[in-house]
Amino acid sequence: MEDFFSSDAIKTEAKEHLKTRFGSAILFLLLTVILHSVVNRLSSMLFYGNIPLSEWKAMLPMDLVRRTFSETFSIKGLFHSFITGVVSAGTTLASVSFYLHLTRSEEKVSFIDMLVFGFRHVPAAFVFYLLRKVVIQLGLLLLIIPGIIWSLEYIFVMYILADHPDMP
Repeated sequence: MEDFFSSDAIKTEAKEHLKTRFGSAILFLLLTVILHSVVNRLSSMLFYGNIPLSEWKAMLPMDLVRRTFSETFSIKGLFHSFITGVVSAGTTLASVSFYLHLTRSEEKVSFIDMLVFGFRHVPAAFVFYLLRKVVIQLGLLLLIIPGIIWSLEYIFVMYILADHPDMP
């Protein structure tokens, strides 16, 4: 009797399944990373401007902490965090739904369709993304161990949202 749950059987099945799809998986990963990086950089330039590296290097450590804290929790910093959070939530949901579709279905799917799906459901994805971040940060502040446990508890939230986008 064959053991379908052995690591060798799972690895062999995964290699066979990804043999023809590996290129599209890597391309979609690069697309989402580039999209997220460009939006993050444009948002940084818009809200913070270009601060020369020499200015950052010349600061004493406490001055650096003060400036970073004041810019992070300013109105500009909060807008920057909001924009990058929305893009992060949308690209994460798009990536999860793309990779789920890639592993479950034999038919090809368009990169644009998956990005549109991710950003169509971005309000729910952003709420889950933000709540997950807040809960994990609170857990890490408590004693580190609760943060690790809570991060493992909420790791599949985007997968559930990708499968059931109308649920929340």
